[in-house]
Amino acid sequence: MKDIKKYIEEILASVKQMVLCTCKNNKPWSATVLFVADKDLNLYFFSTSSRRHSKEISENVFVSGAIAKEHTKGLAEDSHRGIQFEGECRLVKPTEVNDAYGLFQDRFPEIGKFHELKDATNEMYKIKVQNLVLFDTLNFKGNPRQGLVWNGKGNTQGL
Repeated sequence: MKDIKKYIEEILASVKQMVLCTCKNNKPWSATVLFVADKDLNLYFFSTSSRRHSKEISENVFVSGAIAKEHTKGLAEDSHRGIQFEGECRLVKPTEVNDAYGLFQDRFPEIGKFHELKDATNEMYKIKVQNLVLFDTLNFKGNPRQGLVWNGKGNTQGL
């Protein structure tokens, strides 16, 4: 059996933007944000409290989202690869700030021009991912939809 987490990690490492979806009063909203992921598949992004998605997260922590690799037709690796997820989103805890900020500095060296570490507890969010769906026609040709229930410590395949 193929390791679904490995393919999810490949996508997370190669894509820098995700679509984040929130909801308030049964009205959905989506926003594109830059993100990083840690080894436990938690996702982190920066946003100000004045943004619509941040306001909605303060009232409803349940979010979903999508992360997709760019599709280029005609190449040998012609494929559709992406992740859809759901989870809970909150501002990072003070004890998590240094590690999460370090992930941002590694992936986005220019981050210091836009955000300072002291601002991170007010502007950095963490999504604790609970369920993911990997759609991957490159590695799973006959059955590209692969589910993963994730609790941060282990996983159960078969969503």
